[in-house]
Amino acid sequence: MLPPHIHPRATNFVVAVSGTTRTFMIAENGAPTIEQTLESGQMTIFPTASVHTMMNIGCENAQLISALSSDDAGTHNLANAFFSLPANITQTILGPQINLASTASYIPDVGTGSNVGPEQCLAACAAKGKMVKRTW
Repeated sequence: MLPPHIHPRATNFVVAVSGTTRTFMIAENGAPTIEQTLESGQMTIFPTASVHTMMNIGCENAQLISALSSDDAGTHNLANAFFSLPANITQTILGPQINLASTASYIPDVGTGSNVGPEQCLAACAAKGKMVKRTW
């Protein structure tokens, strides 16, 4: 899974080479979430500054080619940005019942790329005898 992020200065073209990948994109506040499943040879486009994320929904490796429309596309990971705000802001948004330090510890560092996906996916692959390595 790639964490939700934006490219503030570029459109992102993504082509599936192998595997099965589910993509999610939100163009702006109030816009519907657009979900698409990519199989080998299919592609999707994430417009400039749109929030997007991708997840391998199979138990085999998924390979994608990503091309950006700018040499200086920039990347802004949303969870990292959110948890870099002062704690009183994040705590107010999430509510007092959330342990901020514990929750923030699950967010991968910027630049680490993909991370292991949802528990139900891990369990489904484990049931098929597929090895999954956790990153946290």
